[in-house]
Amino acid sequence: MTVQSHTKELLIKAAEEKLGRGRGAEWSNHDFELLSEDIFRRTGKQLSVSTLKRLWNRTSTRNRASVSTLNILAEYAGFEDWRKFCLTREPVTRKPSVRRLKRYLWPVILGMAAFGLYSFYQLNDRNPQVIPDNEQILFSLKKITEGYPNTVIFEYDVGDLSFDSLAIQQSWDKSRRIDLEKSKGLVTSTYYYPGYFLAKLVVNDQIIREKDLYIPTHGWQGMVDDSNGDIRYLDEKIQFSPGSIRFDSATIGNPVKGDEFALVNLLPEPVIDSRNFKLKVRYLTGSAAEHSVCKFTALVITGTREVIAFQQSKKGCVGDLSAFINKDMISGRDTDLSGLALTDEGYAEVELEVKDLQLTIKVNGQLAFTHQMKEDIGLIGGVQWYTEDPGEISQLIISDKNHQWDLLLDPNFENSVNLLSGDQ
Repeated sequence: MTVQSHTKELLIKAAEEKLGRGRGAEWSNHDFELLSEDIFRRTGKQLSVSTLKRLWNRTSTRNRASVSTLNILAEYAGFEDWRKFCLTREPVTRKPSVRRLKRYLWPVILGMAAFGLYSFYQLNDRNPQVIPDNEQILFSLKKITEGYPNTVIFEYDVGDLSFDSLAIQQSWDKSRRIDLEKSKGLVTSTYYYPGYFLAKLVVNDQIIREKDLYIPTHGWQGMVDDSNGDIRYLDEKIQFSPGSIRFDSATIGNPVKGDEFALVNLLPEPVIDSRNFKLKVRYLTGSAAEHSVCKFTALVITGTREVIAFQQSKKGCVGDLSAFINKDMISGRDTDLSGLALTDEGYAEVELEVKDLQLTIKVNGQLAFTHQMKEDIGLIGGVQWYTEDPGEISQLIISDKNHQWDLLLDPNFENSVNLLSGDQ
């Protein structure tokens, strides 16, 4: 074994210890999925399950790990990068500036129909094989119920196409892949979150077919991703009345560190034009100061192709804020996001407008943030509000030139004003 190979084995062992699931030689595909997710959560960077399996020599394909792959794994293990690991093996304290928003967006981005969501995500560490168009290649999906959780049945057939690797990718996220061995078959996958998905059939790390998948909420949905990593739906623990929606503190109990609450409303059919639209929202976070010192929240406007997402927090924590627009993560570490701060009481009145792809955000009447978007996010189907300190939304209206949708008066878009026709 060469010195570099030995050092790589030490890095792999360090990553195994970080994950805490025993020796990688005994891991199942699920363990590699958990490692991929944990790397993403801790570093804000992605290594796919297939890449990790190759690194652990758990595939028939043997490829030399790229420096970029080793850099990410070294950062996950607590080092600055691969070279630093080789030279010092001394962990460094490093908190990626985008980690917190990605943590909030973790359940959200699993449900976005956004191929190539982050600009730095590549399909693999090598040049993908070009797959010619082939009418014999088939890919279909079917939901077995409405709402969620929802199991989806995938059927596929790549004909006589030769391949080294074959997988179904459930969304934009490379770690959400089901490895396949046969050229034709059926597999299932369970989706626990509402949203827009774009499932893919992947041959030799080349996407050759895509299928839209959408799971709406049918009105407001409350949920919590708790400190144990379990998802709970809170239909009976949110209070909705015309003009207000809140978490019922009497029934959800006291939140604990690590709980992440969400209020989500996604239409069955997206209608709002994201090229030119306005959003007004007013909300108040809870009062559990010992649970949530910074009162971090994330507002996500969900389109059929991408999202617009941004965080807010108390003033003293704005250096850890982030915004996500057009595949770019904007960090409060190198961008002034202080205008997005909440009041000391955790209150915010936000006006967001996109006009000819120019994004403007005002908070409590003051200009807080501007950004020139590269492209629109598709038709908007709704909004998702994430918070670690459950509170109340008392206004939420989205409008374009044709529609005005008040999510607190008309959550199902049944009586919204059609501005084009002049309805009142």
